[in-house]
Formats: sequence, structure tokens, C-alpha cells
Amino acid sequence: MPRNCNISNFCYQWFLFLLITIFQTIIWVNAEFCPENTDTVAKLLSASGITAHRKSCPDFKDKANEFSCCPSTITPGTFYCCTEEAKEEIDAELAAEARRIFFRK
Repeated sequence: MPRNCNISNFCYQWFLFLLITIFQTIIWVNAEFCPENTDTVAKLLSASGITAHRKSCPDFKDKANEFSCCPSTITPGTFYCCTEEAKEEIDAELAAEARRIFFRK
């Protein structure tokens, strides 16, 4: 913090800057990073494949409780941010499908 904080407005702005920076750092550290795209078609169709940006949850315009990465059924190989409950439901459905395939063989 600057030594001469004679102007209260400047001190207030400096305090807000530090507070926001710390808050953003905490959010970034606690974010879940989704796996990279594995499907080549999905890489070609999605902009994230071109920029090589790994999705983190919650991302821009996501709700604060959507901090889990769920596989997309619309674009295979990509992910979207979802709640922990939704991720557990999807994982249960995938496990049930894997069991059905295993017992079918």
C-alpha cells in the first residue's frame, strides 16, 4: 500500500483493487479445469480447440454453484459447467450404461 494515503478516495480505490485481486485469485485457485478436448471433430467445431483455452468452472456467465465439469452430449469431447449434483447424475448414467454393455457381452 502506498505510504502517503492522504487522499481518502485513492486509499479506498487501492483497497478495492487489492480486495478484488485477492478474490479473483481465490476463485481461480478453486476453479476446476475441465479435461482438454479429445475428439478431433469437436476441436475443429469449437473455438476453444483453436485457442487452446482450457475451460475452468465456474466460467464466464456461469452460476457460482456450477463448479463441476460435465461432458457435453451436444458436442462430443467438450465440457460445460454444471452443479455437483448434475455431475453425479451424469456419472451414474455413464456407469449404468457401462454395466449394461459389460453384461451384454
